[in-house]
Amino acid sequence: MKISTILDKVDEHQLFVPAFQREYVWKRDDVKQLIDSLIKEYPTGTMLTWETANPPELKGPHKYDSKQGAVRLLLDGQQRVTSLYMLIRGKLPPYYTQKEIEVDTRGLYVNLETLELSYYVKARMESNPLWQDITGVFSRKVRARDVVRDLEDKGEPVDRDRQDRLDDNTRAIENVLDREFPEQTIPVKANVRVAIDIFHKVNVGGVSLTDAELALAQISGYWPQARDLFKAKLEKLKEEGFDFKLDFIVYVLLGCVYGIGHEEIARRGKQRSSPNGMGATGQTGAGLRCESVAIKSVHRPHLRDQLGLRLGTDYCLLFRQRKRSPHRFRDQEDGEVVLL
Repeated sequence: MKISTILDKVDEHQLFVPAFQREYVWKRDDVKQLIDSLIKEYPTGTMLTWETANPPELKGPHKYDSKQGAVRLLLDGQQRVTSLYMLIRGKLPPYYTQKEIEVDTRGLYVNLETLELSYYVKARMESNPLWQDITGVFSRKVRARDVVRDLEDKGEPVDRDRQDRLDDNTRAIENVLDREFPEQTIPVKANVRVAIDIFHKVNVGGVSLTDAELALAQISGYWPQARDLFKAKLEKLKEEGFDFKLDFIVYVLLGCVYGIGHEEIARRGKQRSSPNGMGATGQTGAGLRCESVAIKSVHRPHLRDQLGLRLGTDYCLLFRQRKRSPHRFRDQEDGEVVLL
């Protein structure tokens, strides 16, 4: 499918991202490499879609109406499509809000003479007509002849060869819109269980998704509100001084479901969470140690009694120690307790 067609389908509410997909996580270097490969006509991967008239919960405010008929869901390729939408359209795709974008990858500049890509550096770009915002080139608001005129106004000679080079490079960028992402499709007859299973198989072989993200995709496929509820809980915890990623909630949930204690959750969090994320242990905003515990009736009975927790119920507590200590948290005199 052509990149221009993909973006049009997003705008026309014909191509959606399911709610069980993770958020946009690409960094600026990822986007630079993608654009560089597209300009040079290198392979950039495929996209996996599912056409269905019974879609699961969708990302963003749009609610599916059965009158729409079958729509396409993007199961693999979301990071690339979101990046291209932001750079080509110059705005966020309709399935995201600014708050949900951790790194805004718009504002990429290109040197139209060398095709070097870089984010804005004032000292290099402010007075140099060769450096242009690539979004302006995609939208054809920046033309090679305009750059030639600006160079000549600055007293720089622009011979025919240089004009041709600028024109060819500008066209190479514009042609990205006509590049194709080969499309693999899931059969229309597939249900959400099949779609999520395929999504899992596509991603489990690579390193793009953590175990917790794959688990969250499975959870969200059957519990559409899960991701939003987890994010709301993390915001509340942040107000309490605990700054965790979504992985943390997933590990705690799995800990309670499978009856594993805090050592197992901490072990999984340490081994599986991403380098930039938090597992089950981490640092609070004040730089103090905290740990999580999945509490059954037999775990930490003294704390259970102090907090008035019911027997036979699973809990997760967050402990924030008042001072650094090699000893484990013993009771509320050693620090603060937050019930998750």
